[in-house]
Amino acid sequence: MSTELKNKLYLQLVHGNYEIGNDIVEQAKFDTELNCILFLASVGKKRLIYKCQPLLSENQAWRTDNNSAVCYEAKAVAAYIQGDLENAHNHSSQALELNSNAFFPRAILSEMAINERDYKNGIRYYREILDIYPSHNNTLLNLANVLLLAKGDYDEILSYVKKSKKSLRRDLYLFLIPFGKPFARFIWLFIALPLFLIPVVGNYIFLLLTIVLVAIGLVTLKKIGLDVLIITRLFALQIISTLIWMLSLLLSR
Repeated sequence: MSTELKNKLYLQLVHGNYEIGNDIVEQAKFDTELNCILFLASVGKKRLIYKCQPLLSENQAWRTDNNSAVCYEAKAVAAYIQGDLENAHNHSSQALELNSNAFFPRAILSEMAINERDYKNGIRYYREILDIYPSHNNTLLNLANVLLLAKGDYDEILSYVKKSKKSLRRDLYLFLIPFGKPFARFIWLFIALPLFLIPVVGNYIFLLLTIVLVAIGLVTLKKIGLDVLIITRLFALQIISTLIWMLSLLLSR
């Protein structure tokens, strides 16, 4: 496969918009770089593991290749998955030395930094990704997430969310992020309290709201995974709703 086609496949891989045909699997038997791209593809889409894993097991050249940036990326991802953070960091650095536009090393380094609560570097790596891939959807949302954790500028956080493509995660962010501001919580108090004060019906409204919030949380876990921003915001909204409901019970006596 030509370098141009490999670069095109890599770009599709970065944006998560790719399919791996049997012809590419066959070519990878004789192409170490393409083998590395297949490894990254199989990690990105679990169902491809069944197609790529036999090939990856037969051809281990990609694990010892020291000349290709994408193979260092594959080694970095493999090390990170296995919990070998030192080699994940080293291979990521080597990949970036060979290709300053490499995506996966920055994605790994940002996650490692955030897991260590080093939000400053996590934000830096996400910003670097967006300098190279300005429309990368997950990075836009991930950056908004970590900026919120780092108590960044509210308008900047929303601007990244709005730049991302329409999705369940984006819609939940747009709905839940404002509840971090006192004004939004006051509006919720203004809306919920009169509803909860309605005799008998108020209790059913609170119960229905609780069921809805739990359902959103379960759907989030299934469709998106453990998204800290969404889960914590849902939990906070439930706490606020419970306090308003308890206040309504006191006022209605």
